[in-house]
Amino acid sequence: MLWRILAVYDARVGRFSLACGPGCDACCTRSVTMTSLEGEVLGDFLQQAGRWPEMAATLREMGPSGIRPAETFNQFAALCLAQREPADDVSLTRDMAPCLLLDADGRCTVYPARPFACRSFASSCRCAADRGAEMAPLLVTLNTVVLQLIEHLDSDGGCWGNLIDILRLRDRPEENIGNEVLPARPLPGFLVPPWEEAEINAFLETLFRSTIQGRSFGRLLEDPGSGSADAWI
Repeated sequence: MLWRILAVYDARVGRFSLACGPGCDACCTRSVTMTSLEGEVLGDFLQQAGRWPEMAATLREMGPSGIRPAETFNQFAALCLAQREPADDVSLTRDMAPCLLLDADGRCTVYPARPFACRSFASSCRCAADRGAEMAPLLVTLNTVVLQLIEHLDSDGGCWGNLIDILRLRDRPEENIGNEVLPARPLPGFLVPPWEEAEINAFLETLFRSTIQGRSFGRLLEDPGSGSADAWI
């Protein structure tokens, strides 16, 4: 299901004019967040490439990221939909150091398995030290919807947090790292402004009508037991 979300998303994003390309790494920092489901995909990719032992050693040497947002995307959405104020995240820090998974030329070494937070970084102009990303409002909304869906996939016992901390869970599952990550939450509803509903509904309709193992995506999303565990990835 994760790969199906990404495939339908990629087809929709192809309609936007983006300036991003190989070596464009201005937003590739250590502040990336992801779910434990995405961490499983990323960890398997590193394992198959023979790179996991080195990565695990690096993670043990680094320790926790020190970045723990106040709430997940679905927690934030639930608060907004209930017309309640989200947490005042004044303690949140960001690590703007280059991502651990970049090579010396600023290229992603795990590109096929990168988490959605990385995939959603997109700009209509070339980013630089003195110029930030520029993103169409509709694309921001679409990214938020997809982030909510992916979190929902991992809401039955999964977690969400900084990429470093999620990968540390894979390396040392026996350690109590619960203070550094948050439980993934189910989908409470989407945060979509009225003027973007038609476009977002078209995306969701395409996604929900697609089939996996003979079942519609929408059915699997509502009833995970109607498909095998493999369907989630």
